[in-house]
Amino acid sequence: MLPVSAQAARLFAACAAFALTLATGPMGCGSGTERAQQHVVNAREYLAEEKREAALIELYSAVQFDPANWEANWLLAQIAVSEGNLQEAVFFLREAQRADPEDTRAALELASLLYGSDPKTALKLVNDAIERHPDDAGAHRVLALVAVAMGDTATATRAAKRSVKLGPDDPEAYWTLGWVRQALIRERSLLGQRPQNRDFKTAIEAFDGYVEHGGREPWNARLEQARVYAAWPGRGAKTAETIGLAMVSARASGETGAMRLAAERMSELARGLKSKQLQAQALEMLLEIDPTDLQAWKTLANLRKALGESPAPVYRKMLDSLPEDGDAHILYARHLLHTEGLSAAFAYFDDKVDEGVNPPRMLSAKINLSYATGRSELAAQTLERLEAAYPGDPWTELERAQALIQAHNPRPREALLILDALVTTQPFPEALGFLASAELAAGNSEAAGRAALAALEMGRRFDPVAWNELARALYAAGHYEAAAKLLSDLQRRGTLTDAQQLALARSHYEIGETRNARVALLEMIFRPEPSQAALRTLVEQERRMPKQDGWLRRILEGAHERDPKEFVYLRLLTSLDVQKDRSAEALARLNRSLERWPRSVERLLMRARLADQLERGDLALADARLAFAIKPTYDELGNIILSLHSRYGGAEESIAELERSLTTPGAWEGRNAANSVRRSQLLANLHLLDGDGAAALAVMERANSAKPGNPETQRQLAYLLASTGGDLQRGVALARQAQRGAPRNPETLDTLGFVYFKRGEFPLALGFLRQAIALSATPQPLYHYHESLALQALGRNREALAAIDTVLSLSPKYPGAARVRAKLESDITARTPASS
Repeated sequence: MLPVSAQAARLFAACAAFALTLATGPMGCGSGTERAQQHVVNAREYLAEEKREAALIELYSAVQFDPANWEANWLLAQIAVSEGNLQEAVFFLREAQRADPEDTRAALELASLLYGSDPKTALKLVNDAIERHPDDAGAHRVLALVAVAMGDTATATRAAKRSVKLGPDDPEAYWTLGWVRQALIRERSLLGQRPQNRDFKTAIEAFDGYVEHGGREPWNARLEQARVYAAWPGRGAKTAETIGLAMVSARASGETGAMRLAAERMSELARGLKSKQLQAQALEMLLEIDPTDLQAWKTLANLRKALGESPAPVYRKMLDSLPEDGDAHILYARHLLHTEGLSAAFAYFDDKVDEGVNPPRMLSAKINLSYATGRSELAAQTLERLEAAYPGDPWTELERAQALIQAHNPRPREALLILDALVTTQPFPEALGFLASAELAAGNSEAAGRAALAALEMGRRFDPVAWNELARALYAAGHYEAAAKLLSDLQRRGTLTDAQQLALARSHYEIGETRNARVALLEMIFRPEPSQAALRTLVEQERRMPKQDGWLRRILEGAHERDPKEFVYLRLLTSLDVQKDRSAEALARLNRSLERWPRSVERLLMRARLADQLERGDLALADARLAFAIKPTYDELGNIILSLHSRYGGAEESIAELERSLTTPGAWEGRNAANSVRRSQLLANLHLLDGDGAAALAVMERANSAKPGNPETQRQLAYLLASTGGDLQRGVALARQAQRGAPRNPETLDTLGFVYFKRGEFPLALGFLRQAIALSATPQPLYHYHESLALQALGRNREALAAIDTVLSLSPKYPGAARVRAKLESDITARTPASS
């Protein structure tokens, strides 16, 4: 079955009915192939007349008669591309490719669609095309695009140059060469290498070639040249001049769409250059085309103010252009709020109500401003006025719902019922957007996503705050394509927050737009203060793509070379190397880093873990002990040292070192006390590892005497009393004292449960053990091991088996777990009646 879009589904049904009529009615002359070709001829005529739906009916009929008709499949693919329906486009291009393998146009078009999401397939398609037609300039041009997507700028450069040589009059070949040179400039910058002047010059000349050979969008080529100049040190004046040329070229085109796109891209570029004057000029051009863009008016006013001019003329011009636009008046009221004060803004709303300018909308805006400024009483009074004057009006119902939300956060059921009824009977974008926010706050992500999609379908006007809420709802509901589009629009109009940009990148990954995802993340990574969340996301996503390993490695190595002190680059590189079986390279890099920062606890801990994986126990123990000596309170270090000693032995040296540190003068005074508590805990555990429970107990008794009332020493002492068969009543008392000091500490709750288990109070023990498991930030094998023992003692062997299986899944070599599991299986088997 053909993968048709919702829009095309009706057309396809009509075609099927038409084909059935032909099949069952009187037979005409000609074969199916001839009939298919006649439908294609009809479709071309309809397309020339811009009758797209009629053309689609003809083309679907053509493929019904002859599925192998190359032209029908090709035209269907072109229509799908123009509508943004890539799934259909890919389908019909594959059909065209099968229909005529010698005609490489379908294969190249398919490669140009796939190179961002599936560069490996795209590369095979384009290489096959070049093998068939080695002198096809278009094939080499597509190869350049694919090679850039795969991070192979050398191949991309060769292919782009070959394309120009084979097609010296093709403007697209020059565009591709300029684009590839830009990619090379970006790559060298990211890798910490300075691009050469010839890279910039070649890019500029390539875009000149595009214009000189009649490229369809000369203004766009000038903008790309401006980007090149912006990256070229010392070319600020040339950048501004080229943007001016782009503006003139766009105006000269006379095409509204081109002018709008040019203005948006100029505004984006001007923001990157931090040129307020250029940005203002771009916005003025945009507003010539579309005076309804309120955010553009607001941004232009702010820019004029930043340039030392009055923003008032901008707002006056806006109101002259949009005298009946309620949103425009709301924006002006906000301007009055910041310039003349709250009273002036409220008075303006009242004046507009008296003038009859959309009174329900103005009163609704006054209510919102009242809530925003903490005047809930005025909001209530204005709502009464709105309800009395305009009962049942959509804005009245919307404000009734908001009043309930303000009073009944965070789960406003009654407000949601009002909003549901409103959008069912009188839907409008603001109500749907408000419903999306309310559903999201109530935890109903699917309902929030549906409302957000409906708001967008109704053409909701741009508002950064509202669009951010819609994007959050779409992302939470898994509508990644819509979320990516909305966030991209937000980005074009201004700066995204880090959370928004991460959501944008993840959305791009989810829908297969890998290149766009990388761009969003790299912008965050190569700031003066890199985003660690962006780096983690990049590695997490890209490490799943073996073909991108080299590209990712180059990015991380370049970042590490530029800023070797930044630990996050080293950590991510090490993680990538270990995953790709390059542990020796990772160890060599860690060695070099530790030569420069020998007391870096993070680096020592990382090398200890890597050395353990390589079974270098001596190095692992030395690093872990040094890290612990530097920072005993660092989480995990004590457990790592214990684990290493249990595997490699040699605990005597650590025991002696800890004893010395605990008996030095001042060890239990001031800030040293916390370190001594941690050292005591580790020392006690090492004694237990050696089987000397009495020595372990003595260490913690000494610590409890030196630091009475410390929850950590109380907890550890209680645990040791339970482990060594000591005074369990005292153990319960100590554990209870520790719990009062840290009531939600999972370790304390586990200790309390373990002490009760040793006393034989199994139901009570199980309750505390399960609290520990629930409150633990990460699963802990010890807690599940204790849970299994308590369940076994209660005769709940199957539950105990599940608990011990959890232990083994977290730590396959956990001491004693295999033995416990074997006994449980034996007991369960013994108690299960044999089947007859």
